[in-house]
Amino acid sequence: FAGAYVRQYVRLDQASIGADMCGTVGCMDESALQLPDRVGAKPETGPTIPHLQHSDISPPQIRDQLRDWARTAFGATTYGRSGVSVPSSEAYFLDPARVADVELMPPPGSSEWVHLHGDGSVHVCLSDADEAEVLGRNWGESHPLRDRGVREILVYAPRTIEEIEILKTVFEASYRYATTGE
Repeated sequence: FAGAYVRQYVRLDQASIGADMCGTVGCMDESALQLPDRVGAKPETGPTIPHLQHSDISPPQIRDQLRDWARTAFGATTYGRSGVSVPSSEAYFLDPARVADVELMPPPGSSEWVHLHGDGSVHVCLSDADEAEVLGRNWGESHPLRDRGVREILVYAPRTIEEIEILKTVFEASYRYATTGE
């Protein structure tokens, strides 16, 4: 399965997060993610809220590995029950002092920047360029309430260890957006 990935993807490390992504004329319009195309058909998702994935979900050990990584990967972050998702979702919250001047999960002023559903899919908030990369490479879809101002997108559940690595880059991009606005 990993052989199906033709393009390389990169993990954002601390050196690539921040000022190096912006020049004197402003931030780049290109995504730093550089994701491969997602292999396979689009999973079945719900057309309304709660916005969840109903097919092609993560095997439990894959979902648990992503969750365990996310719990310790980001500074100034705590985890707990989501303020906007189903009770089985695990949300990640920034220290409010670390939130950039961006809109995250509802309600306005929330410090919830990502949540992981029991099916393995995640809702994240990303920069416009990173969001376009995720959607354009078929790794996710817009939220059904996008036209009402809900900025988050659904990223499909990882099915393999290789896909966990891709979702880690999306989590990192979401953290970068939540803390720097980029």
